[in-house]
Amino acid sequence: MLKREPWYVLHALVCAVGSILLLGGLTWPGLVLWSIGWLVIVIRVSGLVRRGKVADTVGRWVSVRVMLAVGVIGPLLPGVSLPDWAAMTAVALYLVMVRTETPLRTVSRFKGLRVSNIASFHMPQTRSSELGALALLQYLLLPAYMVFAIIDLPGWWWLVALVPTAVVAVAIAVSGIRRRLLTDHYRQTLPQALERIGPRFVLYWDAPARTKFQIAMWVPFLKRIGTPFIVVVRSDVAFGQAASVCEDVPVVLAKSMSDLDHCVVPSVTTAFYVNNAAKNTHFVRYASITHVQLLHGESDKAPSFNPVTAMYDKVYVAGQAAIDRYHNNNVSIDPEKFEIVGRPQVETIAITETAISEVTEPRTVLYAPTWRGYFADTSHSSLPYADEIVGELLDRGCRIILRPHPYCRKDPEYRTILRELTDRLDRHRDETGIEHVHGQTAEVEWTVVDCFNASDAMVSDVSSVVADYLYSRKPFAVVAGDQDLDSFTAEFPLARASYVMGEDRSLWPGQLGDMLGEDPLAETRQGLRTYYLGDHDPQDYADVFVRAARKEVMRVGDPSTSAPSTSATSPEE
Repeated sequence: MLKREPWYVLHALVCAVGSILLLGGLTWPGLVLWSIGWLVIVIRVSGLVRRGKVADTVGRWVSVRVMLAVGVIGPLLPGVSLPDWAAMTAVALYLVMVRTETPLRTVSRFKGLRVSNIASFHMPQTRSSELGALALLQYLLLPAYMVFAIIDLPGWWWLVALVPTAVVAVAIAVSGIRRRLLTDHYRQTLPQALERIGPRFVLYWDAPARTKFQIAMWVPFLKRIGTPFIVVVRSDVAFGQAASVCEDVPVVLAKSMSDLDHCVVPSVTTAFYVNNAAKNTHFVRYASITHVQLLHGESDKAPSFNPVTAMYDKVYVAGQAAIDRYHNNNVSIDPEKFEIVGRPQVETIAITETAISEVTEPRTVLYAPTWRGYFADTSHSSLPYADEIVGELLDRGCRIILRPHPYCRKDPEYRTILRELTDRLDRHRDETGIEHVHGQTAEVEWTVVDCFNASDAMVSDVSSVVADYLYSRKPFAVVAGDQDLDSFTAEFPLARASYVMGEDRSLWPGQLGDMLGEDPLAETRQGLRTYYLGDHDPQDYADVFVRAARKEVMRVGDPSTSAPSTSATSPEE
């Protein structure tokens, strides 16, 4: 930003000098500088438009546009005893509208109390196209006025040209005012509407963009409980994601603490959580509700033994491994809080009865790298080694399914690696005829279970997909990066059932050869399968979770104690 400041100052100086020259009667020199100032704005606007951020141009470069608008008056003055007051009025109104762009943008971004899948609750939103139209009209009006001034067009034309911009601006303002009024009304009527629904539990969720998989994996099984429930989210981003996966489940956007109070109706007995988001503390303060942590995956990574998990009343885990993981990492949680319910998401994973050595070539290997992680202790991605990994698999004639963690696409470095990988797979397909699967097919059209079922083996890293894949009884390799085998296995016990690709690269071909050949770890995997995923009948595996959750939500609570506990108030308050 500091490097750009001199250019911003220079741009403002050009606009100011151009307008001063125009006002002083030096029309053509002033017009040249004025045009340069305008073209710089056009270049900046086009940059945002190319990135799909048309609405973000509203309220930008206000000061320089005000300078340029004042300069428009210059050509009206020479040789005129009485200025064209209609034209002057139009310029004055334009200046007012430029100054009100920022408040209009703020008004348009007020979403109000948003509710999905509850009859009579509809909050109209300002479409980005409306803001885009306002921006386009405002930016085009300025050069149009300059042309009007030069050709001496009557002032009433100036006012007519202003009408479309004014109409769009008024529409945006009216829409914002309507949302404000509706929000006040909905806040009064929401508790009654929820009481009519009678939800027995709440799925509470707060998360950034591209994380809807966290709740998408749980909603189908929560529906099987067979009782009404609602989803409560805390941000506009989370609301959009939740609404897209909860087709018939009410979703409520509760931004404020008072909004949360409206969501806790007497029928609610339980709240389920799928992550350890900071704002979870805002909801666990309701003492009458049993708070159950589900998390969104079974792995040996640090988030799977986060000490914050201790604040929930119950922790549902897939198997004994999860309980031991907390203990082994010195996280003290009352053993009574844990309940082993399996991992219901694996119920549709096909269990193989065929040894991989008997699979007809080409064998299909799923490569499922995780993301970088927010912190050093959660950075386990194998993507930095992806070229070598994929090369080894291609040399063995394997068909590859490439399905990275969704967050990998948010990382510029990882996006580049993934693009290079897909290019390599496409070239290999053209050379060999082997149809690799990647991109839209592997990441959007197929679910992760589809990828599991289409594969014969997997290469991954420290992530929840490894424990899920364990259910299939198929072999898998885990990339340890620069860690040696002993320390890696001690830190991540699931590695005992995997072919570890560690710091010694010379051992990688042998590990992959074992995985795709004799598979000596087959029996070890079977033992750890029970340890990590529970010992439940595959025929009704998911019902273990459903029965446990149903028992919890159907308990009889005391509606009079639905107020939040002051002792559990979040530090953020």
